[in-house]
Amino acid sequence: MSSDNTSTQSGSTGDEVQSFGGVDEIQHLDSHNIDDDYMLRNENDPLTRAMTIGTLGFDDVEDNDSMSTAEDVNEFGYDEQTLTKRTRSHAKGESEKDTSQMPALTKKETIFWSPHMKTERKKIFYHFLFINLIIIVFCFTALVIIWGSTYKTTKYYHKIKIIGLIQDDDVSIYNGTVVPMSASIPSIISELPGTWHMFNTSTFKAKYNVSTPEEMNKRMIKLIYDEKYWLGLNVVSNVTQSLYNSLATTTNSQPFNSTNFFQVIYESARDPIHVRGFMLPIMESLETAFKTYYSYNYIPSFLDNITISNYGNIGEAGLIAFNYIDHRPYYDRILFIVAQIACVFALVFTVFQFIAYSRLHGEVTKLVKRRHKVYYRIGLSLITHFISSLFWCTVHAVYQVDFTRAFGRGGFMVCWMSTWLFMWAVGGINENVLSIIFAVNPPYLGFWVLGFTIINISSTFFPLVLDNAFYRYGYFMPLHNFVDITRVIFFDLSKHHMGRNYGILVAWICINTALLPLNMRFVDWLVKRQQKKAQQQKK
Repeated sequence: MSSDNTSTQSGSTGDEVQSFGGVDEIQHLDSHNIDDDYMLRNENDPLTRAMTIGTLGFDDVEDNDSMSTAEDVNEFGYDEQTLTKRTRSHAKGESEKDTSQMPALTKKETIFWSPHMKTERKKIFYHFLFINLIIIVFCFTALVIIWGSTYKTTKYYHKIKIIGLIQDDDVSIYNGTVVPMSASIPSIISELPGTWHMFNTSTFKAKYNVSTPEEMNKRMIKLIYDEKYWLGLNVVSNVTQSLYNSLATTTNSQPFNSTNFFQVIYESARDPIHVRGFMLPIMESLETAFKTYYSYNYIPSFLDNITISNYGNIGEAGLIAFNYIDHRPYYDRILFIVAQIACVFALVFTVFQFIAYSRLHGEVTKLVKRRHKVYYRIGLSLITHFISSLFWCTVHAVYQVDFTRAFGRGGFMVCWMSTWLFMWAVGGINENVLSIIFAVNPPYLGFWVLGFTIINISSTFFPLVLDNAFYRYGYFMPLHNFVDITRVIFFDLSKHHMGRNYGILVAWICINTALLPLNMRFVDWLVKRQQKKAQQQKK
């Protein structure tokens, strides 16, 4: 019986080979790495036959073959579940071999206007419109701020406070025919821009509680130092008497020197560009107008009404000039960097610090609890700015910048602590805002950095007195207050506003620290929302 079954199955297998192409199918089996000897030895095995059929990819099996296979299961000890499982496993393996032997698919470059690029072209077009819209909005919001701070400067000249003091000029000489030299100054001033506060000797003494000319001169300097006024004109007493003595007397007659009597007082360190470039021209206009009056009207009349005894001094008497006294000059060019440009660099530097830590923040966020995330961020920021500010000020010291003008030997420490507070204040602002930008769309980071810098510079490097009232927001900006502090440190300007400057910096630090936990929660929410959207798009 066994031999009959063998012959029957062998004949059936041969018929299958012939019906499926004979030799070609055997070659096909060879290409699938099926051992011919194994097939011949086990051709009666129904599992082998099933594997053969599965390898060839035949799904339909004759009823008689199914019958014989079912009978052979009992003979060879295979159940239907094992047979089916091994057959599918073998077929799957052969399919994987076939796929692995196929060449890998690669993307092929095409032209931009290809029909296959239709979706990408739409995407590019929408991005182009959106990005340019952002640029336009940025130009008409951020850039106009700094342009506006310099627009029509002369329009705001009326806001410049100027003090003028004309001290007593007694002219009890030559029967009263000589007119005081300073008598024409008020009329000239009335035609000049600026808000002038004019005093004579009696009104000045009454207002500022001084008595002697020396005290009056010192008080004029202090008023400018205390930043009560931007400019001051001090006409020293007895100017006309001195001119008369230089010409009409022969004993101890010194040549007349107008610079000893006409003093213009200012401090260029308050603003190195605008004090000299836009405020002093008001005084220069006064000087020019007074020179014209003096040369063409006053000195000819004066000479006609006196008896000249000392002709050698007539030449000096014909010259008139003001003495411009800068009590806080920009004494070194490097201070343009230290007290202005370096402050902007410090602001931008805090952005780089946050970006450098961004990857570390992401890793730590996955490992620690929410409360400890806040502690970690605050502590890392505080220490980083503390170290950065130290080396920032050390660069100043390397180039021998004088720290001792306002605070003596402690000037370096004051500069270091002030820089630390400033970096901590602006660093906190950048950290909160940039965290949101990174979560939403990191490429737009540059718009914030440039915009935040412009907002600070516009109200700092251009005096608010020459700007629209809109720019008074600068009093609350970190850069404005930090620049005020540095000018005190390096130029010994008035310290009366340092309390406000430090208070605002500390206020920014407190606000940023309080907002950080809320900001971190908001950023986490944004990230989770984006992850959900990404998962939904994949599905």
